[in-house]
Amino acid sequence: MRKGHLNSLKRGLWVLLALLSLGWRFYPSRAIEGRGTQGTTPATPPVAPLRPVTDEYFGTKVADPYRYMENAKDPELQAWMKAQNDYTQAALASIPGRAHLLARIRECDLSVPKVQAQRLPGDLYIVLKRLPTEDVDKLYLRQGLKGEDKLLVDPEKITLAAANHGKGKNAIQYFAPSRDNKYVAVGIAPGGSEKDTEIHVFETASGRETGDVVLRTWVGNPNWLPSNHSFVYGKLQKLPPDAPATEIEQKFRTYLHVMGTDAENDPAVFGYGAVPSISVDPTYLAFVFAQPNWDYAVGLFNRDEPNSAFYIEPVADLGKTNSAWRKVAELDDDVNDIEVHGDDLYLLTYKNALRYKVLRLDARQPDLASAETVVPPGPAVVTGINPAEDALYVTLLDGGLNRVLRVPYGPHPQVEEVALPVKGAAYISTDPRVPGTLLYLTAWTAAFKIYAYDPLTKQVADTKLQPTGPYDDPINVESVEVKVQSYDGTL
Repeated sequence: MRKGHLNSLKRGLWVLLALLSLGWRFYPSRAIEGRGTQGTTPATPPVAPLRPVTDEYFGTKVADPYRYMENAKDPELQAWMKAQNDYTQAALASIPGRAHLLARIRECDLSVPKVQAQRLPGDLYIVLKRLPTEDVDKLYLRQGLKGEDKLLVDPEKITLAAANHGKGKNAIQYFAPSRDNKYVAVGIAPGGSEKDTEIHVFETASGRETGDVVLRTWVGNPNWLPSNHSFVYGKLQKLPPDAPATEIEQKFRTYLHVMGTDAENDPAVFGYGAVPSISVDPTYLAFVFAQPNWDYAVGLFNRDEPNSAFYIEPVADLGKTNSAWRKVAELDDDVNDIEVHGDDLYLLTYKNALRYKVLRLDARQPDLASAETVVPPGPAVVTGINPAEDALYVTLLDGGLNRVLRVPYGPHPQVEEVALPVKGAAYISTDPRVPGTLLYLTAWTAAFKIYAYDPLTKQVADTKLQPTGPYDDPINVESVEVKVQSYDGTL
């Protein structure tokens, strides 16, 4: 799978406060306000009785004194759990000043929309947003940073074909706009059941469905091709009724879907049995990536390790009978990711580099032995590579803090560091057709915001895509991070 999906650190300032407020989160408010359960709470935690059950495994006897707790409906077990709960409530209620602290936490616990965004050519933004009063993310389009958000996809209003195996609401798992922004392919999971995720295609101008629906996509990751009328995606196999459920993740393949055709007849283009010249273990996941402006598609397969086997072929050859896939890296080459710019391949690898490094390789002759190191290994861990129009943007993890490097394309680049407005967690989003990058930043004392870096001015500016709350920027709180030596001299 593609590494480096968006994720962010929570504000550590509230960790201790949250621990103290566990009672509010999980217990009745009567105990939280300091009244406790006087007269019924034991002075010490109730002790669960021991009732050993002994099993013998290959000649070894193993005793389990709490086997009876597997029956959650047992009245005696329920009484013990209630006593534990009463004791915990009383202990929390006895903390001096807790009620006042809880009141302050409630005052500061304000919800603001949760936003993710992808910047597209033409100053267009596709925004995944959840409002404070909503339970699910919805997809919007915005023309310009100051434009109004236009609702594109509400997953709760989409009729899905898959059975609802979850108890939750439909959720958007991923989305991919076509290269001309005319369509967007959206992965929607019914009731939180990720393995039943379906790809539905929508017209961006009207929000109407095209009728193209692909089932069993799980981690589908659709990638549109230059025609803007087809895309590749990953799909689980369709099991016969008598097949073991454990087989569902076996023989994973990437398929090619052409708009207006029956997705059940889509041809496999990569993965188990799809390319005769490439042997793929049935337990591996197999994907194809083809970003806008890429001349080559990248095929990879892996299990669940940081390394993958990588192949490339011209995007124009995808789906043809005579496959032109060429090997770039084996599994034991320890390559984590590959990005493309023209005839250059950029590889993220931990081969002879425990903290990773970035290599540049000629796609026309992909020989790892001739690769140029453009970001050498150092004290910081290289965590991701993202191609923009102007350069490759590289994220580093240095002592818990992220840094971002700008690596110009071509041989022997002059690498420069992007000056971030806050020191904390930084994740980036690029488009090969757009210069610069979006920066998702947060820190211990700075709330999550989405910034944009302009390579011409070398400035980072708040996009205002993420609304702010009244307590997002405390002026009376300071955080300091330091490195200290361990017993063996390691920082």
